[in-house]
Amino acid sequence: MNKSERKKFLQELQDKEEKQAALSEKRFMYEDIVWRGIGQKMLQIVFRPSFEDNKLWDIRKQGETYVLFESTFAEGKRYILRPGYDLLECPSNELKSLVDTLKAIKITIGIPESDMFSLDGTSYEVCLYDHQQSIRLQWHNQPHDD
Repeated sequence: MNKSERKKFLQELQDKEEKQAALSEKRFMYEDIVWRGIGQKMLQIVFRPSFEDNKLWDIRKQGETYVLFESTFAEGKRYILRPGYDLLECPSNELKSLVDTLKAIKITIGIPESDMFSLDGTSYEVCLYDHQQSIRLQWHNQPHDD
């Protein structure tokens, strides 16, 4: 093994260990999971039904390809994700289209008033990312009219 092959082998080994460490830990839902090659997070969707597993999906851009990952929440924990980050099969063009569609939406900032309070139902969150900027929307049962 020559010097460049050895260097490449050691880098691949380090990358594998970094990925394995990232996948083995619980993490806070707003904390990004990181390892070489994971790609840039573009969109996050959080789904919180009352009596089912809560899930989180991230769409990431790896070069020109969009990929989808899924995480589940630790039992009884609202903001803590279980270890793991599962790659799901979904066509890259459909994921890109979803990101582009959501980026194009224009909404008012006002939060609609409501006399209702609910403990059951489903809560949602959508967060769009662009490097160091993000915008997160949250709602319960029904989204904003816009």
